[in-house]
Amino acid sequence: MNEDPIRILHLEDDDLDAELIAYTMGYAGLRVTVERVEERSGFIAALEKGGFELILSDSSLPAFTGTEALELAKRLRPEVPFVFVSGSMGETFVTESLQRGAREYVLKGALALLGPTVERIIGEIRGKPGPSRDDGR
Repeated sequence: MNEDPIRILHLEDDDLDAELIAYTMGYAGLRVTVERVEERSGFIAALEKGGFELILSDSSLPAFTGTEALELAKRLRPEVPFVFVSGSMGETFVTESLQRGAREYVLKGALALLGPTVERIIGEIRGKPGPSRDDGR
């Protein structure tokens, strides 16, 4: 993808995880601009401001859950794909999240899948094919 940078809103409370996720996308060859927020008020303010093509969110944050973030995103920015990037997500959580409108999920232990996932979703948004999903899920 050699176009304008992908504009991402990233809800993540852990500095190291945020850096690792940004590094992973760069390593995958993606050009991104990331606005990182760590709590509910910052997330709401960023959603209200808009201008994002993708939302990445941890599923577990202090005093704010990924499920609440998904609900806010679907209410305020339903057109923006929402992807969970989390250390652990049970099958029930994943199923319910996808039913509630999450577009995708990537485990932090399998970040190699993040680049192709982002590229595929952005390709669909921008009308260009991304890599196919062949990760065994």
